[in-house]
Amino acid sequence: MNRFVTGFSALYALLLAFMAYGIQREQFVLLTGAFTLMFVLMAALYYRSDPDTSPAVWIATGMMLRMIVLFAVPALSEDYYRFIWDGMLTGYGINPFAYTPAQIIDSGIQLPAVATLLASNMNSPEYYSIYPAVCQGVYAASWFIAGESIFWNIVVIRLFILSAEAATLILMRKIIISYGLDGRNMIWYALNPIVVLELTGNLHFEALMICFLIFTFWLFRSGRIYTAALTFALAVQVKLVPLILIPWIFFRLGFRDGLKWTLVTGVIVAALFIPFLSDSVLSNFSDSLALYFRTFEFNAGLYFVIREIGYWVKGYNIIASLGPAMAIAGTVSIIALSVYLNYIHRSGFAIAIVLILTAHLFFSTTVHPWYITTIIAFSVFTGLQYPVVWSVFLPLSYHAYSQYPYEESVPLVIFVYCCVISIILYDYIVYREKGNFKNTAAVDEESLADNRLQGN
Repeated sequence: MNRFVTGFSALYALLLAFMAYGIQREQFVLLTGAFTLMFVLMAALYYRSDPDTSPAVWIATGMMLRMIVLFAVPALSEDYYRFIWDGMLTGYGINPFAYTPAQIIDSGIQLPAVATLLASNMNSPEYYSIYPAVCQGVYAASWFIAGESIFWNIVVIRLFILSAEAATLILMRKIIISYGLDGRNMIWYALNPIVVLELTGNLHFEALMICFLIFTFWLFRSGRIYTAALTFALAVQVKLVPLILIPWIFFRLGFRDGLKWTLVTGVIVAALFIPFLSDSVLSNFSDSLALYFRTFEFNAGLYFVIREIGYWVKGYNIIASLGPAMAIAGTVSIIALSVYLNYIHRSGFAIAIVLILTAHLFFSTTVHPWYITTIIAFSVFTGLQYPVVWSVFLPLSYHAYSQYPYEESVPLVIFVYCCVISIILYDYIVYREKGNFKNTAAVDEESLADNRLQGN
C-alpha cells in the first residue's frame, strides 16, 4: 500500500471515527460536512491510486475502516432497539411476530428491566415486527450471547454485519477479476461512507442481503441456479425487497426453468419462516406491511410531487390512497422493466438489479439512505455512475432531523431527485453512444442463458 493510499485512508479513518462517535443526526451541518469530506477522499483514492493496485488492498482497507466503528452506538437510526427487542422475545420463548411491543408492555408479561427501555426508544412500538427469519435468527443469537446489555448486543450484531461485509468484498473481488474489470471499482462500495456508516455503523441488515445477493450473482454466473435459489431465499428472509427481482429471473431462465427455480425458492423461503408461523402471524405481518405503505413517508421524490398535488386538490395528505397506488404502479413498472431488460436489452444480473431496484425506489413512499446500498454494490460491476452520485446526495435527507418536530424540506428532496435523474440520463446517453456500458459486466450472456441447464 503506497503512501498516498495510506495517508488518505488515515484521514478517512479520522473522519469516520468522528462521525461514528461524535456526531448526532440532528447536527446537520457537521454531518453533511464530514460526509462530504469522506466522499472527496473516496474519489481521490479512486482517481489517484494505481489502476494495477490489487483489489485485495481495497478489501483490507474497507474492513479496517469498518472495524473503527465496532464499539460505536448507532447515531443515525434507532432501529437497533427493535432488533434487540425481537431477539429478547425469542430468547424468552415469545414469537416476535405475535405481539406488538406496546401489547407486551401493557400485558404485564415478565421481562427484564431493559424491555421498558427498548420499547420506549424504538420507532413504532405499536406495530408488529416485519423483520424476516434470517434477521430474527441473528437477533436471537445476539441476545443469547450478550444478554440484557444493549451495548454488547450492538457489538455482537455488528460482528455479524462485519462478517457479511467481508464476504461481500471477497465475492466482489472474485467477480471483478472474472470480468477483467478495474479493481478500483471496489472503492465505490468498500470505502463509500454511506455504505460504511449506514450498514456497519447503524446496523442495517442490507449488509446481509447484499452478501446473499452477491453470492447469488456468483452462483448464477457459474450455472448453479438451484444453489442460487438457496442464497436468494436467504436474501429474501433478510429483507423482502429481492422478491421484486423474481420476474426478471423468471423471464431470463425461460418458462420451464423459471417456474422450477421460483418454486424451489418459494419452498425455501417458506421453510425458513416455519418456526415463526402461528394463526395470527401472517395477519400481523401483512397488517404491518399495509401500514408501511399507508403511513410512512420519507425522502421520496416522485411521491412527494404527487402528494403536494394532492394537498392542492384535496386539502389533506393522500398517503392512505396514494401509497398503495404507488406500490401498484411500481409493481407494473418492475414487470415491464423486467420484460425489457430480458427480451430487448438482454441485460445481465448486475444491471438488472441496479435498474429494477432504482425503479422500485422511485415509486416508494419511503427511501432511507441505506436503501440505496444494494444499488451501489451492484453498480461496481456495471460502469453506471448514478448510484455513487446518488449516495453523495443522501446525507441531505438528514436535514429532516435538524429541527423538532422532524420535518422534511420537500423542495430539497425534489432538487436531489432532479440531480439523480440528470445523472441517470447522462448514463443513458453514454450507453447509447457506446452501445454498451464501458468497462462493464452489464450484459452477461453467460450468467443465466448459457449456463441455466448446467448442474449444481
